[in-house]
Amino acid sequence: MKRLIQIPQSILGQGLMAAILLIVAYGIYANLHPSGFSTNTITTNSNQGGALAFAAIGQSIVLLSGGIDLSIGAIMVLVRSVASHVLNGSPIEIALGLGLCLAAGTAAGAINGLIVVYGRIQPVIATLATGAVYSGAALALRPQPGGDVDFVLADYLTYQIDIWLPSFLADTFLGNIPSVVMCIAIVILVVWAPVRFGMLGRAIIAVGSNRNSAEISGIAVKRTIILAYSLSGLFAAFGGIFLAALTLTGDANAVQSGFYTLNSLAASVIGGVSLAGGVGGVLGAVFGAYLLSMVGSIIRVTDRIFWIIEASPLIQPLFEGTVLLLAITIGAAQALRTKNRLSILGQADRSRETHDIWAAVGLSILVVGVLMAIASVILLQRGETPPFFSPSFLLLQLQSASFLAMFAVGAFLVIKLGQIDLSLPWAITACAMIGTMVGGAAAIPVALGIGALIGLVNGIGVALLRIPSIIFTLGVNSILLGLMVLLTGGFAPSTGASDAMIFLGATRSIPGLPNSIIATLIAVALLVFILSRSRIGREIEAIGFAEGASYLSGIRTPLVIIGVFVLAGISYGFGAAMLTGYSGSAFQDMGSAYLMPAIAAVVLGGTRITGGSGSLLAVLVGVIVVTLLQSTLAVVQMPSAWRQILYGVILLLILLSQSSPGIRRVLASLRLSGLKAAPAT
Repeated sequence: MKRLIQIPQSILGQGLMAAILLIVAYGIYANLHPSGFSTNTITTNSNQGGALAFAAIGQSIVLLSGGIDLSIGAIMVLVRSVASHVLNGSPIEIALGLGLCLAAGTAAGAINGLIVVYGRIQPVIATLATGAVYSGAALALRPQPGGDVDFVLADYLTYQIDIWLPSFLADTFLGNIPSVVMCIAIVILVVWAPVRFGMLGRAIIAVGSNRNSAEISGIAVKRTIILAYSLSGLFAAFGGIFLAALTLTGDANAVQSGFYTLNSLAASVIGGVSLAGGVGGVLGAVFGAYLLSMVGSIIRVTDRIFWIIEASPLIQPLFEGTVLLLAITIGAAQALRTKNRLSILGQADRSRETHDIWAAVGLSILVVGVLMAIASVILLQRGETPPFFSPSFLLLQLQSASFLAMFAVGAFLVIKLGQIDLSLPWAITACAMIGTMVGGAAAIPVALGIGALIGLVNGIGVALLRIPSIIFTLGVNSILLGLMVLLTGGFAPSTGASDAMIFLGATRSIPGLPNSIIATLIAVALLVFILSRSRIGREIEAIGFAEGASYLSGIRTPLVIIGVFVLAGISYGFGAAMLTGYSGSAFQDMGSAYLMPAIAAVVLGGTRITGGSGSLLAVLVGVIVVTLLQSTLAVVQMPSAWRQILYGVILLLILLSQSSPGIRRVLASLRLSGLKAAPAT
């Protein structure tokens, strides 16, 4: 009996539990579904999880190498947009189109790897920035859903394999196997298996297990990491092609991009892939992907969840978000079993390299200044007057900057701590929507309280459960989305902004000066005073540089981390209250537009993305830079797709200037040459 158990375990490894849970989940689903185990039902279920399975394979490869890819959903959406243009015509044209799609995905993954390796940028922020670029490129290729994917190719990829087989085999049970299952199996056997059991696969595992040991052993670590990201992009391309074949169209859907990124992480963790790298396999990730897909399918065919909670379409996003967060938490629970606390904290240690904050700010100002000059030339050629020096224009930009400033303040506090908060989009939305639903004098205090509660949950997950902030806050963001859909039925609240919100965000008590600017300056000044004159500011900086050393020195690191996340949540709530007052109402997903600008403002303000180094006053300059960048692109009427691409590119350039020794040397030499060229006085 023991040998019978060991056989599947030797094949599936860490993914055995995911496979067992998938079988149980599908048994429950088939028992509830009227069609049961019919061929059409099995094919439909296989298609629903097919694209996620490919994404999970790609994500698991990067995780095995010790990295993470937050652009994998964006790569899928990009490839889908490309596919909608090229997967039609003659068989030769379709074959060339398939090659182009795979090449696009692989190239995007290789770019990620090159930036991580040679740019020395953390994978989290590097792939977040490249994801913005890839999403913008997808939107440029496909501004509206559409396109034309060949019907025959789509049938081969989305039906049963009886259309692949000769008639004497098509009429057997083999013909009932869903095509996507066969495609996944073929891709794993042809692409991944030779890699996994070859030199490259062993190198990926070795690098993920212990990078320093791998380098000492003679493994080409940099090349291995780049190839791991390239393979991730290749499998994302397979997912994008399948998605295009399933829908017969292209669609640059940002929500879909985020869905596949988050769920690919959860599927990999459920499938036994370690977030620390070096442990797991792609088969487990495939089972994890289909298990997540099956959770949603069960909700759609049942009346009650766990025979207690009434099932409805409104509760599905919340339930799925909860499952995702639980899966991620369980996957990271191995850290809790570590006997020595310092071995956990040591993962967050960061080197205290020399970092010139205001040099980075100066570079940011220079970049935006050049863009404004180019925009002025374009406007003059059109016969229009550049508005950049108009007092009314500048005042309007400052008012817009006041909302972004509060979101950037929250992001700055967390980043200076050495963490990152990706729950910002729906934290803003939740604060605004619940505040307006309560209304009256309590609207703003409720918004602040909701922000503090969200920050408390994030802080506990990161500080006490020791779950990486990037993972945990993504899960919290998903739960907040589900909560807002459940509370509002998927619509905006019927009540508008309260009088206090309008006074704070839209009224001008002092002639010509919006109250939002005054409120933001007061809030930031108070925070600057606290951080510069109190012990908490020094503790945040110490933890950002070296959490382990801070713990040894007597700093109560968990309390500080939780407190910072709570303070960040309050900042989101305050900014959400002002934004709601300015807009007149709250609405679904109102915070998503502020995630990249907030992070960009922090980075452009010279804050070191690895933590420790940063200035809140410099971040305010970064906020103004980002606001002027947005307005400059809007004034020249640049399409939103190209704005998004430019955001990502500029963010990457600034990150490279901060992280790459080569670029720092070039900038230093330019400064020295400028000093030498200056006349003596």
